[in-house]
Amino acid sequence: MSSCPHVSPAVQDPVWTSALLNFNLLPALLQLLTHSKDVFLMVATVLHNIADLGSAYCQQLREKGILLCLTPALRDDDIQVARLSLELLNTLFTYCPDVAGDFFHNSGLQIIELHKDKPDHKQQVQAVWNKYQELITVTCGPPSMD
Repeated sequence: MSSCPHVSPAVQDPVWTSALLNFNLLPALLQLLTHSKDVFLMVATVLHNIADLGSAYCQQLREKGILLCLTPALRDDDIQVARLSLELLNTLFTYCPDVAGDFFHNSGLQIIELHKDKPDHKQQVQAVWNKYQELITVTCGPPSMD
């Protein structure tokens, strides 16, 4: 599981997370992603820790529209915001393969290409790309990043 100094260990507790989801607080968290960088980093870390709990949690994040809220952050020039967004995206791909399909069918490749030559994001971009190649099997093969 991920660990971040901004987040209490309770965020990684499935009971706490289930309560967060049962009280339908996820939409409010997703809305907070559009606020300041610091708020984004805290909320995205909470969401990343939720995603780290597995498939059922990632599916709920998907159903609540996490990609719509995360996509603008993936276009952000801020290193921390983009890196955390890419890491969260990779975790979502890992536990909920449908997210990869959703992402790449909605201009995801162009978004990833924005970061592929940035040294600060190379590792995260490669992880997302590798996960995508593992998950998406199409007769003509996945699109090339070249």
